[in-house]
Amino acid sequence: MQNATSDEQTIAEQLYLCEERLDKAPDWIWELDGQGIFTYSNRIVEDVLGYTKQYVLGKKIFELLILEDRPKCRSHFRKAMRQNQPIKNMVGRFRRMDGEVAFLEVNCIPILEADQVAGLRGIAREVTEILCSRLAVDEALANYKAALDNAPTGIVIVQNEQIVYANPKILELMGYTIEDLKDAGVWKFVHPEDRDRVMDYYRRRMAGEEVPEHYEMRVITRSGQVRHFELRATIITYHGAPAVLDNIIDITERKAAEEALRESETKYRNLVEATGTGYLIVDTQGRVIDANAEYVKLTGRSSLEEIKGHSVLEWTADYDVERNAREVRRCVETGVVRNLEIDYVTPDGRIIPVEINARLVETREGRVILTLCRDISERRQAENALKESEERFRLIAETASDAIITIDKESTILYANPATEQIFGYTADELLGQKLTMLMPERFRERHLTGLKHYLETGKRTKEWRSIEYPGLHKSGKEIPLEISYSEFVKAGERIFMGILRDITDRKRAQDDLRESEERYRLLFERSPDIVVVLKNNVIVAANPAITRILGYEINEVIGLMPWDISPEFQPDGLPSKEKALRILERLHNGTSQVFEWVHKRKDGTLVDCDVSLTTYKVHGETYVQAIVRDVTERKRAEEHRRALEKQLDEQKRQFYRDTILSVTGGKLNICEAAQIRPYISKAELKIHVRGAHEIAQARREVEAFCRERGLEGDRLDSFMIGVGEALTNAVKHASGGRIYAGVKNGSIWVGISDRGPGIGSLILPRAVLLRGFSTKPSLGLGYTIMLEVADEVLLKTGDRGTTVILVKQIKEPDIRLAPEMLPDTWENIPEPHEAA
Repeated sequence: MQNATSDEQTIAEQLYLCEERLDKAPDWIWELDGQGIFTYSNRIVEDVLGYTKQYVLGKKIFELLILEDRPKCRSHFRKAMRQNQPIKNMVGRFRRMDGEVAFLEVNCIPILEADQVAGLRGIAREVTEILCSRLAVDEALANYKAALDNAPTGIVIVQNEQIVYANPKILELMGYTIEDLKDAGVWKFVHPEDRDRVMDYYRRRMAGEEVPEHYEMRVITRSGQVRHFELRATIITYHGAPAVLDNIIDITERKAAEEALRESETKYRNLVEATGTGYLIVDTQGRVIDANAEYVKLTGRSSLEEIKGHSVLEWTADYDVERNAREVRRCVETGVVRNLEIDYVTPDGRIIPVEINARLVETREGRVILTLCRDISERRQAENALKESEERFRLIAETASDAIITIDKESTILYANPATEQIFGYTADELLGQKLTMLMPERFRERHLTGLKHYLETGKRTKEWRSIEYPGLHKSGKEIPLEISYSEFVKAGERIFMGILRDITDRKRAQDDLRESEERYRLLFERSPDIVVVLKNNVIVAANPAITRILGYEINEVIGLMPWDISPEFQPDGLPSKEKALRILERLHNGTSQVFEWVHKRKDGTLVDCDVSLTTYKVHGETYVQAIVRDVTERKRAEEHRRALEKQLDEQKRQFYRDTILSVTGGKLNICEAAQIRPYISKAELKIHVRGAHEIAQARREVEAFCRERGLEGDRLDSFMIGVGEALTNAVKHASGGRIYAGVKNGSIWVGISDRGPGIGSLILPRAVLLRGFSTKPSLGLGYTIMLEVADEVLLKTGDRGTTVILVKQIKEPDIRLAPEMLPDTWENIPEPHEAA
């Protein structure tokens, strides 16, 4: 009996301590029954709304909300009760005891009894200041487009089931480029298990049906990773058509935290971790006693064991250490710390700003500090984005070369950047507080004031607001040509108008210069001795008078024709004129200027040789081709006559060299034509392709083997291979390679080497083949003299398309028997017997 009484006392004591702890928690904790009636509330309701806990018990939660938010709250309550689902991050407007409105963020979970939902258990936190801060940021983001791209959350606009806009944050989360997202339907990126639901929401929302504006879904990133997104969807008008604006928060990490929350065993930790908030218990010295996973993550550590027993100052940024220590002491002294912002530093150096709410709690073990910590990186980023946006605007305005002026609805100047003084001559101090009309000529002032008043009353503009040209009035009294663009934004609830004014004096001067330049071009065009035609889409759209003088056509006769219409059917190279012209125009449009020869046909049918040069230029985005055509008929005749004389002279010279060389070499070196070489090559028994110096040795071995197999051997083979090697080396060095041919003809072995080098010019041919040591390239001096010494006959064909040399060697050494008349006529020249042998 005494044991039972002791147990009851222990349970009662634990319940009392639990209730005491809940009463000292920094957030409002409550329980509702199935009708939404408060069955429990901690004391913090007095701090949050001003009501006592006794006052709210027995009342419905809806009675504490303002009228506009009650339907939404009832809907969420019924859904949670019906579907056994938690309510997460719902923001409601509650009426305080003093009549003011407080914004509370509500998170709650179902209470189960016998597997049935009997009510809800929840936690509420006041977020009035946070929401006000966010509203300010949203207003700033609306005024400055640049801030949208720096938004910490993903923003997507979907229209006709296609993504038409995505900000950098969503591109970062998804790993795609904007082109990737735009090129595919939006549903491609939604997880297959969520696709039908999200597609249904979108289509019903576009049809005007009531669907959840706030929901979660999973997406698949470019790398294949599954991420969880939280969406707030809103119907907007985008480019004149309805679209859905999705504001997206990546809750992948929060989902992981929520998974851990479901495993939690205590009621209070479940409530806290449902908000994604770090939960921490420290002693009065700031040393960690307990913490949840979310708080461990805020410190950059991976487990509770890494921080347990350590001071929170260890992961506090150096510049916040003293302040954090001071706040720990203040919490011990006063019992509470609210909305303290401190920066934590992770082991890898990352800064994580956190918001801390703490309360001193008495336990059986002594006094401890119960702390809730929230990562406010997103809020800090939004605040920084606002500051950066304003700073960017200031920097742009201060450094802009255009005048930037803002006015209020009374046309009073509120701001003028430094460039305004350069353009108008007034300093900013002289302009501030004055009417904008002081910068306008007298004749435009009333029109400006009337137009502004009409716009403020009707919202309709009397003129376009972009790139309009009006004169301005300089301080000196002279008028300045300006290009002006206007815009409007709201600041602190007031309508502000901004004008960007550009001095276009230089542009106007350039336009005048352009007109003069065009006049000069017209005179050159009309008086040019060459034909000048202009093509658009391959059709002649302009021609100068020279076309009549050279081709006999009147200008109006060629307008609308194509270049091949005033050309013969075929050009001299055999290509159809139309086909060749289209190829040339294609190369021109690919970026290569074209200069070429062409044959045109006069109106009387005679042909005209021409030089043509083509260039392209653009006018208002249209591409034109300008052709300058010069009649070169007389020049062609002179060139043909010159070429005929040169050819005749070259043939005579080559014949002279051929006869001379053949005589000088005793008939061994024959400078011949292709017809004399062709019978050898066509009947070759061995063919080898040598592609470079590294293949010379192998080729020599194959030729030597071929000669040896055909009976050439000994010193005759060795010396012959020296000549073959010289010929092959010449081919490699002059032409980077060549072909080897070999065969047998009339008891002789022949080896031919053919290359595609530059050949031996007529002027140096005698020296190249006769002069010992002469070379057309360094280190080739002894080549032909060696070949003549080791071969019985050398055939040489050379030209600008390459060189072929054939070395002929009798297989058997000839038996030379001297006739009596060939004997020496002096005893001194009679060889000794052993020499004759």
